[in-house]
Amino acid sequence: MELLKHISEGSLKDWLKIGQGGFGMIYRARHTEWNFDVAVKKLRGDVSRGLEELLSEAKKMAVASPSPYVITLYGIVKETDMCRGIVMEYMENGCLDKLISCYKPIPWALKFRIIHQVALGMNWLHSLCPPLLHLDLKPKNVLLNPEMNVKITDFGLSRFIRTTSTRGSELEEDGGTPEYMPPEAFQANYRPSTSTDIYSFAILTTVVLTEEEPYRITNSTLIRQRVCEGDRPCLRSLEEEYSVACLKEAIRLTHCCWQPNPSKRPSFTECCNSWEIFCLAHKNKILDSVRQVQDNMNKSTTDSPSIRNTTMTASTDMSEAIRKFQTLHFTEAMPPAQMAEPENYRPVMTREDKTEYQTQPQGYSHQHSSRFPLWGMSTSLHIIWKGKDIK
Repeated sequence: MELLKHISEGSLKDWLKIGQGGFGMIYRARHTEWNFDVAVKKLRGDVSRGLEELLSEAKKMAVASPSPYVITLYGIVKETDMCRGIVMEYMENGCLDKLISCYKPIPWALKFRIIHQVALGMNWLHSLCPPLLHLDLKPKNVLLNPEMNVKITDFGLSRFIRTTSTRGSELEEDGGTPEYMPPEAFQANYRPSTSTDIYSFAILTTVVLTEEEPYRITNSTLIRQRVCEGDRPCLRSLEEEYSVACLKEAIRLTHCCWQPNPSKRPSFTECCNSWEIFCLAHKNKILDSVRQVQDNMNKSTTDSPSIRNTTMTASTDMSEAIRKFQTLHFTEAMPPAQMAEPENYRPVMTREDKTEYQTQPQGYSHQHSSRFPLWGMSTSLHIIWKGKDIK
C-alpha cells in the first residue's frame, strides 16, 4: 500500500460516468491540483472482496505502468484506510473496440501499428519478474491516446505466474471472455501461462484485421465447444486484400499464435520481432492513416449548428430558447432548407462502406527470402528500401 500514491476524493471534480461493470463504475474527473483529466475506477458498495481485488489490481498496474504501451497508474482513492478507487491515465479516444465499431474502415498502416504496439505492451508484461499474465486481452481492454497509440488496461484478471490458480473455471467465473480464451482454458486442471495471452492476441489480431467480431455466434457454451473442436475466426474476407504488404505473413503468424498446442505458440518477443518488420512496410503511411482516423472522429463528434446553439443558449439564458420554442408552428411542414443536413455533418461509416488505400509505400518492395526468419512460417520477408536491403 505504501508504494501507491494516495489521492483524496476532494481533489477530484466534474465527475462524469464513462463506463461500468460488475465491479462498479468508471468516471472521468478533473484533478484540481494537476489540472488535467483522469480516469477513476470506483467500486460500487462496500464489498470486502471487491476492495481487495481493486487494491491487487492497483499494485499490478503500478508494476506494469513504466511501459509506454500500458495504462499509467497515478494512485488510489483512499477513505478510512480502504482503497475505494484507482486513478489512472484518461484516454479520450476510448477503446479499440469502439474504433473498430464506429470508425471503419481503418487504414492498414494504423491496423498494423496497433497490433504491433499491443504485442509490445504484452511483451513488457511477460518480461517482468515474475511474468504478469493479463488473461483478458481483447479490444475493449486496449485504449487509444490522442495520437492513436495503444495503452493496455484492465488488470482485474491478471496474475503473476507464481500465484496462478489451477482452477479451470476461475477465469470465466471472474469475467473472462470465452471468444478470446484458448481451448485448454475449458479443460480440467487448466493452468494459465504466457501462451494463454498469445492465443488471445491472435484473436484480437483477427478482429483488428477483419474489423469483425471473431465469431458470429454469441452463445458462450457453443463457443467453448467449437473452440475445443478446433474452430477459429474466419479470415476469408482478407483474401481480396492479399496485395496489402505483409498481410499474408501476418495471417501465417496469427495461425501459429492460436495453435491448439500451447507449447507450439510463439512468445511475444517473437511476435514483436515479426510485427516490427510488418509495420516497416507501412512506415511512411502511418501519419496519414492517423490523421484520417482523427478527422473521422472529429466529424462524428461535431454537433450541428442548431444543436450547438441551443446548448449554448440553455447554459446561459433560457429565456431566448423559450421564445424561439414558442414561435415554432408544429402544424406546418418544415421547409426543406430546415430539414437539410448541416454541411459539417457526416454519418458514421458502416461496414458496407469501402475505401481503398495505398497499402504499398512508395519506395518499398518486398520479396521472399531467408533474411528475416518469422515464427512458424515456411517463408519469410525480405524488405528493400529504395533499392537497398534493410538488415
